[in-house]
Amino acid sequence: TGDAPDLAAAVGLVAAGGTILLDPGEHHLAAALLVDKRLTIRGAGSDTTTVVGDQPPELLRLVGPGDFVLEGLTFRYQGTEPANAVVSDGGTIAFADVQATGAIRTEDPEAAEQAGSGFLIIGNATGTIDRCLAVDNQLNGFAFTGTAHVTISSSLARDNGQNGFYWGGSAVGIAEGNTALGNGLHGFGTQDEATTTLNENTATDNTEGGFAWLGGATGTAEGNTAQGNGLHGFGTEDQATSTLTENTAQDNEQCGFRWAQEATGTARRVESERNASRNSNPPAATPRKRTGSPASGWPTAPPPPWSTTSPGAIATPRGTARASRLPKAPGGRRGATRSTTTTGESPSARMPTPAWWTTRSTTTLATSTRTPRSPSHGGARRPPHCPALPS
Repeated sequence: TGDAPDLAAAVGLVAAGGTILLDPGEHHLAAALLVDKRLTIRGAGSDTTTVVGDQPPELLRLVGPGDFVLEGLTFRYQGTEPANAVVSDGGTIAFADVQATGAIRTEDPEAAEQAGSGFLIIGNATGTIDRCLAVDNQLNGFAFTGTAHVTISSSLARDNGQNGFYWGGSAVGIAEGNTALGNGLHGFGTQDEATTTLNENTATDNTEGGFAWLGGATGTAEGNTAQGNGLHGFGTEDQATSTLTENTAQDNEQCGFRWAQEATGTARRVESERNASRNSNPPAATPRKRTGSPASGWPTAPPPPWSTTSPGAIATPRGTARASRLPKAPGGRRGATRSTTTTGESPSARMPTPAWWTTRSTTTLATSTRTPRSPSHGGARRPPHCPALPS
């Protein structure tokens, strides 16, 4: 145990398997921080403890086979060069109540590692992400590539430049109870040879698709809701395959459900309402019969953990937080840094509930009041017709 002058010094002093405790306030990094040993970094809560830096290529990079635990922290990049906020390259991760914001996108599309994501999980990383927030990053909120195999739950991706949640390469992902709101491309995007299992997630007001499977991706989705997105609620294209069960698409500007090019898939007990275009048939759909109706008990998606009470707003225990706002830690004070040994407690047992997060399961999405986008936002891509799903 003991004190250290700053976070970087504490990382150098603490033994593998130890814990660094960060007091409330801002903790400044003079350079990108590399952690290559088993370590826990724990703040007082993501609303009050912030790690700030302005040096690329990232604020924090976790490398190696060890267990990496992050709890109760915000990572805010405020530099001008391309950078990610948090990168995990291999190892087992456990993130709880962590926010990532301010990542700047790489201008070179041929760069080996694209910058601009709040959380970038690569290599053969495994583990869990729970109650985390990615907001105002220029590329993706949460990105999983390589052969990463991570479960993400109860997390929010808001106002990111492209995907809220993205899986590429050969990544395998499980996403449960998450929300993607107001992102610049898709809410949940699966591409390349990645495989995703998506349950009870919500995609609202994203510029293009709510849920998208592209390239050779494979996915299953059950109990999800896509509402008010700029293209399709659920879109499967190229050679991708999707299996959709009891999902709901409402008020999207094109199809509720769409399969295009050589995509295949099935749709069972799905609900499509007030979408601008009719749905396209999954090319390899298995026989199914829609029974009942919403009024007579036809299954609908469970309510999301966040309630859209007005455009770009989220209901929270402290009222309504606009999408353009990010809870900020108290500024102007550098918190003391202390290092101790681990205690063996579970990763999120001590963490307070962040202000942006709520588990109010009784709330439901309000009817979207979004303004239709101009062709420059994707309107020019509207297909002339989407044939109806068979009943």
